[in-house]
Amino acid sequence: WVYALAHALLHLGFGHFVPREQPREWNAACCWFVGRFLDGLKLGRRPTDVPAAGDFTARDEERAYQELGERGIPPHLSALGTAGPGRPD
Repeated sequence: WVYALAHALLHLGFGHFVPREQPREWNAACCWFVGRFLDGLKLGRRPTDVPAAGDFTARDEERAYQELGERGIPPHLSALGTAGPGRPD
């Protein structure tokens, strides 16, 4: 639960709950950013059905959003949220 609660609170703290033109891409970019942040903190345990954020060419969620909008969402970035695959947080 620590990981799931931290994930949601970090979205709030980072200001991720803003409407975007491409909401799926924005959610994937933000979940990647939060997942990478949590992996670095080693706070809680990631649920077994949530993959590790892994490497991505972007350095922040804004750039990740731009890249995902241009290229689409790769499979490894589509299930990083804590609400389940393909579901927004």
